Amino acid sequence: MVKQIKKIGFNLGMVILAIFSYEATANALFFGGSLILTQDSFENHTSMIDTILVLVLLVVYGFWLYAIFRKERRNGIGMTVNPLNKRMLLIIPILTFGLRGIVHLWFIAVEYGLNSIPWIEASMQSHIDNWSSINTQPYIWSLLSVVVLGPIVEELLFRGLVFHYLEKIRGGWFPILISGIAFGVWHGEPIQCVYAAIIGIGFGIVYARVRDLRVVILLHVLNNFLSCLPPAIDTDLVYNILAVIDFVLIIPAIVILFRMCRETPKRALCVKG
Repeated sequence: MVKQIKKIGFNLGMVILAIFSYEATANALFFGGSLILTQDSFENHTSMIDTILVLVLLVVYGFWLYAIFRKERRNGIGMTVNPLNKRMLLIIPILTFGLRGIVHLWFIAVEYGLNSIPWIEASMQSHIDNWSSINTQPYIWSLLSVVVLGPIVEELLFRGLVFHYLEKIRGGWFPILISGIAFGVWHGEPIQCVYAAIIGIGFGIVYARVRDLRVVILLHVLNNFLSCLPPAIDTDLVYNILAVIDFVLIIPAIVILFRMCRETPKRALCVKG
C-alpha cells in the first residue's frame, strides 16, 4: 500500500513538474523580454519570443523523453521506432478535419446558446483578440511558434511526458482523459479550454492506439496550420471551404476514433509501473 502511494505521488509530481517547467520557462523568458524591450516593441514581438521559448523547451523535453526511452530500453520495455504507417498518413487528415468540426459545434453552441453568459462572452472576446494579435506580426514567427515548433513541444509534453507518467499510475482511459483535460486547462482561456480538451482527448486516443508521437505531432501541426493559414490564402472563402470539410468529416473521424478505442492493445492500456 505504501509503495503504491509513493508510486502515485512520484508520478503525479513528475506530471506537475513537466507542466510547471513550461510555465516557469515561459514566465522567465517573457519577463526577460519585457526588461530588454519597450512595451510596444515587446507586444509586437510576442510570436518571436514564443518561438525562442518553444526552441528551448524542444531541447528540454527532447532530452527528458530520450532519457525515459533509454531507461525503458535497458529494462526491456522500450518501444522501437518504425517507419510511419502509410494507412495512418491517410487517416491523419480525416481525424484533423473531424476534430475541427467538433470544435466548430462548440463555437456554434457558444454563439447561439451560451454567449449570453457574461464570463463566456468575455472569454470569447479575449480569444478573438488573442488570435487577432497573432495576425499583426510577421507570419514566419507564427508559422514557427504556432504551426511547427509549438505543436511538437506540446505533444512531447502532454502525449509524451504527461501521458507517460499518468499511465504509470493507471492504464486504460485514465491517461487519455487526464492528459487531454490537462491539455485543455493548460490553455487558460475558458473558451479555448473546452475545445483544446476535446482535441487533447482525441489525440490521446490516437496515441494510445499507435504509440507513435510522430502521428499526434502531425495531427497537431495540421490542425494548427488550418487555423493559422499563410496571408496569401487567409481569406473567408478558404475558411468557409475548410469549415464545410470539417463538418463532413465529423462522423468519419468519430468512427475512426471509436475503432481505435476497440483496437487499442490491452498491453497499451495496462502498463505496470
